Amino acid sequence: MKKLNLILYFAIAVICVMLFSSCKEKVTDVKVNKITLNKEELTLEVGDTEALIATIEPKNATNLKVLWTSDNIAVATVTENGLVAALQKGKATIKVTAVDGNKTAECVIHVPDYRDKWIGEYVGEYIYEFFTIDGQYFTNTIRNVFYNVSVLNDSCLSITYKNWQCKPKISADGYFLYHFDEYRIHYHYVEGNMKNDSIIMEEHCVSPGATSISLHKGKKI
Repeated sequence: MKKLNLILYFAIAVICVMLFSSCKEKVTDVKVNKITLNKEELTLEVGDTEALIATIEPKNATNLKVLWTSDNIAVATVTENGLVAALQKGKATIKVTAVDGNKTAECVIHVPDYRDKWIGEYVGEYIYEFFTIDGQYFTNTIRNVFYNVSVLNDSCLSITYKNWQCKPKISADGYFLYHFDEYRIHYHYVEGNMKNDSIIMEEHCVSPGATSISLHKGKKI
């Protein structure tokens, strides 16, 4: 009988320990009740990156793990640490979700057309030099020249000066090389850069018996 009582006491003690442990786990298992981001909207240019920061409440939540997703990975991607990368023009929503509690927060990413920053009117000068194979040389400088820059399709800009126009496909860093296909009897191209609200273009025209080089420079108004 004494042995049976000892076994019974031992069983009760084990059950009590188990119940105590279970209650302790429940007390210390703190759920996430809120998650926020440091930004709700963000504008990035193509090629830019920026880190989003997620804040979980309460700070003593048991599980602080989160998942990051983008609803448009063609426009912007996000790493497991919240680093956003802008890939192309468009809009994407970055969502962070708390693994514990499924609480979420979102940030809308706007990626504008990288060419938009160059749209507008520029004023500058046009330096023209003309050479012939028989030694003739002519140069002229025209100041207060106005250039107009607008956007075309397929990553192209339209750059115009009076009746002159080139339609270069421009890279995100502002470099372009444009060939004038309408000229059949000579080689004609423009190489240039759009930098810091300025435009610099060097135009080369090679034809039988003569060569001309034109330097176009302008500052955005």
